[in-house]
Formats: sequence, C-alpha cells, structure tokens
Amino acid sequence: MTEMIDFEELKREVDRKMRQQKFEDAWDWVTENWQYLAVIVPGIFGIGKKLLGDHKKTSEESLKERRFYDPRKGRYSTARRKLTKKEERLVEDRYNRGESYRAILDDLGLLK
Repeated sequence: MTEMIDFEELKREVDRKMRQQKFEDAWDWVTENWQYLAVIVPGIFGIGKKLLGDHKKTSEESLKERRFYDPRKGRYSTARRKLTKKEERLVEDRYNRGESYRAILDDLGLLK
C-alpha cells in the first residue's frame, strides 16, 4: 500500500528548514565579523540620531514661525502655515489696532 504525500506539509517542512539554515548562516557571519559590526552599527545609529535631531530642530523652528502669543488674552494662537510677508504686515497692523491674533487668523482662514 502506498502512502499519500501531503504537499502542503512537505512545503512547510522545506520552508522551515530553509529559514533555519538562513538563520544559522547569518549567525555564523555575525560571530565571524563581530569586530566590524562593533564599529559600523554605532555609526549607523549616530547618523540616524543626527538626522532625526535635525528634523526635530526644523519642526520646532517651523512652529515658532507659526505661533503668536497674545498678552492681552494670555494665550497662543497657531496658524496653519507660515505667513507670507504681506499677511504678516496685515496681522501686525490689525493687532496694533486692537484685534486679537485669534480673531485675525480666523478671519484670514489660517487659524489651526
């Protein structure tokens, strides 16, 4: 009597063995080359940290350009985007006439 071959089970077994072999090969490579990894990996993390730190700085600068503090109301108002020079002059003129930053930005459709 012949035995029926379950191809799905056979495929899973082959895949498992291939994954195990790849893991063993990678582990062997790491154990042989750990000196290089000890130099390269911290360098990669340092570069990533530098890039992310620069991004954080630029986002903070962008937020500073879009926030207005109104001492009369005691609160900040944030614009959706950086204002153009013309809009900045308009906002400052209206603020000097007594309007709040929040009302001005709302009228211009820029209040976040």
